[in-house]
Amino acid sequence: VIPACTYVQVVEPKLQLTKTATDAVLICDPITAKYVVKNTGSGVAKGVKINDSLAEGLKTADGKSAVNINVGDLKPGQSKEYTVKLKAAKTGKLASGAAANSTDGLKAASATTSTTVTQPVLAVTKTGSKTVYLGRGVSYDIKLTNTGDGVAKNTVIEDTIPAGVGSIKPSAGGTLAGSKVTWKIGNLAAGASKTVSVSYMPKKIGKLSNTASATAYCADGVKATASTDTKGIPAILLEVIDIEDPIEVGGNETYVITATNQGTAVGTGIKIV
Repeated sequence: VIPACTYVQVVEPKLQLTKTATDAVLICDPITAKYVVKNTGSGVAKGVKINDSLAEGLKTADGKSAVNINVGDLKPGQSKEYTVKLKAAKTGKLASGAAANSTDGLKAASATTSTTVTQPVLAVTKTGSKTVYLGRGVSYDIKLTNTGDGVAKNTVIEDTIPAGVGSIKPSAGGTLAGSKVTWKIGNLAAGASKTVSVSYMPKKIGKLSNTASATAYCADGVKATASTDTKGIPAILLEVIDIEDPIEVGGNETYVITATNQGTAVGTGIKIV
């Protein structure tokens, strides 16, 4: 008897998938998702694909709602890595899970990640005197608040100075250039506020109106307008002088009576008695 022997090598491919993503971003920043698929088995994994149905509010850079990657064949011990840029359309905690499979029926356990998306939201108010008399200064307070849930980076407040004023004085940190005062605030945390002020002296009667604006990275710009009526006021000075002094008994004397309006508005109904 002559023995005849054969040997069969039994192999088993296995898929392993890991996914990582940016933990937290502002809504205008890209989210980086990284997928690593590996064949941890002893045979070739054929026709491997990665599929990730993205959470609502997440899209790929080209506007797709899912990530589909054709990996191809993976040899034993071989791994491949893929990086995908995503963008968020809303705030909140956005989570999604990816899966890998092959044409020969292999599957990898789902890999889930979540990203917290926040956004700064600016709100600005401007308050000041409604009425002021010519010759007196007027001042405004500009309050900026971040009502969103993300940090407002590179925050800037600008105030446009109206024509016909002088002695412009901004609060600390303000820089005057031309007809604008600028405050560079830097970062403004969620829920935080910053108040600045500016004062000046009106040079003419009329209505002063100017606008304050604020901008920050990843936030919509906001504006606030305030107006002040500059009014005049009459101020009557009365002077009396005698031309000759002293005079003889029985002589005549002449008095000069002068009424002067030293104010900034017309004095009406003036009588000298």
